[in-house]
Amino acid sequence: LNGIYSGFQSGGYFSLAYGTLPDMMSDNLAENVESLGNYRSTVDWLYVANDGTISGVWATPYSIINDCNILLTNVENFKEAKAGQRNRLRGQALAIRALAHFDLLRYFGQSYDRNSTELGVPIKTESNLDEPARNTVKEVYDQVYADLAQAKLFMNSIDQNINTETDRSRIDAIGVDAIMARVAYYAKDYTTAISSATAVINSGMSLAPLSDFEAIWTADFIANEVIWSI
Repeated sequence: LNGIYSGFQSGGYFSLAYGTLPDMMSDNLAENVESLGNYRSTVDWLYVANDGTISGVWATPYSIINDCNILLTNVENFKEAKAGQRNRLRGQALAIRALAHFDLLRYFGQSYDRNSTELGVPIKTESNLDEPARNTVKEVYDQVYADLAQAKLFMNSIDQNINTETDRSRIDAIGVDAIMARVAYYAKDYTTAISSATAVINSGMSLAPLSDFEAIWTADFIANEVIWSI
């Protein structure tokens, strides 16, 4: 599970691609000469098959999904006496698998509509070497919704807290609700988005005061506003 979380720090995921490429692809950033043209293909929307930046956006989440599938298969070998620990691991792996599929859908899906039959991304729930076809957007959403619902159930029966007041580096039950709120918002499923966001607010999460806000980004500081931080 530690290795799975480490994958989010990859340049193909939150360390670079998922945080900065959208700004490059829009008019939020302008490339200057000091970049040496390293992201010219991204800025100009000119992609080729061997573009490492774009392939990382695809491959890194699927690597994380594969590791989640390996964990979910083998965690069943835990003895029943370890049921709480097993649920804690399964809940996090399912939440991560859902988030990774959703992030892939945001980049590569042809639509964000909840029931769209347009092409989404391949769904992977087993660790194997195959060449799956792209599922529809609706099918991807169905899988994401199901994984998040199952994750929440497992997290209701765990052996210990996943996070502490000073360390929120793991996805816990509050994190699942937050992910669900974002997924539902993209899907225009506003009823679910509102109920999930409300669950986060009612859990005790609140906005950080102005005096603490800057430290969220400049120091290892966990304010009450932080739900999950890599």
